[in-house]
Amino acid sequence: MDEVFSCLGKMEKDRGKGLLFIDLDSEPGRMGLYDLKGQILAGCDFVPPQLRKEVLKSGKPGIRELERGRIYGELILPVPVLVILGGGHIARPLAGIGDIIGLRTWVVDDRKEFASRERFPAAEKVLPRNFIDFFQEFQPGEEHFLVIVTRGHRHDLECAREALQTPAPYIGMIGSRRKVNEVLQKLKEEGFSPKNTGRIHAPIGLDIGAETPAEIAVSIAAEIIREIPCRERSAPWQEILPALEKGGILATVVSARGSTPRGAGSRLFFKPDGRVVGTVGGGAGEARVIEKARELMGTNKTELIDFELDQDIAAEEGMICGGTFSVFLQPVE
Repeated sequence: MDEVFSCLGKMEKDRGKGLLFIDLDSEPGRMGLYDLKGQILAGCDFVPPQLRKEVLKSGKPGIRELERGRIYGELILPVPVLVILGGGHIARPLAGIGDIIGLRTWVVDDRKEFASRERFPAAEKVLPRNFIDFFQEFQPGEEHFLVIVTRGHRHDLECAREALQTPAPYIGMIGSRRKVNEVLQKLKEEGFSPKNTGRIHAPIGLDIGAETPAEIAVSIAAEIIREIPCRERSAPWQEILPALEKGGILATVVSARGSTPRGAGSRLFFKPDGRVVGTVGGGAGEARVIEKARELMGTNKTELIDFELDQDIAAEEGMICGGTFSVFLQPVE
């Protein structure tokens, strides 16, 4: 497998960050992977410093126009981690939803019977830990979204206290308004500022009238989706990378404008046996991408396909409005 993809795999495993570029015109298919300081990690060093800085600053994947031709750039970030503190009745459906929406999901509970793989088969980590020990051992960071659904007031307070000392972008805590107010008041008495305690989403979840554990889990997941920065929503590589080892055609959405099925950074991989991993949006557009990938198999050629949804695919899909998107196909050996 190409050194760029091998390096991407290591970066994903280590929860690293980087900048990925694909040459679309000058030497189509040429790739370069850089760290956030602009140092080349793998592939070809062909991207001007100013362009690397621009992609890092904006965080938005897409095509950049240069005199020498077009270059696709993408900021690589770790997949957000949903940390569920408490393994009770809400945690079970929430862990399943977290997996469905593409989050890495961890479940923490100090009771082994609640922190078990049988209860949470889809979770990446199931951690039978004291809550304070968890924070000390794993030190949640900017990619961790913390959900406090423990079994009692004391544990809620422990988790909230520890969570507020992390840079986690989301802290949610379940409970009645009375219990929530008691916890917040205690935190203020301990010296936490109103600005800091204001980071806690409580009562947790969007107000959709949820009552059952499953409905509450949906409301929590919806709130987390709302809070995830757009720059962190590019399609993750973990599904694609294992499929690259035997070669095939990699298709990447390099540009998307208007109402499109998927945004820039979405990708699929067409394998030699005809199977497909990932998606660029489904429907007629994806069918055309797959057909083109089948044509390119074994040719060592690249191709950039432009789609006009308003005139081209929209009618076939029954869409009233549409947009434009471009997909770049390249061989992987």
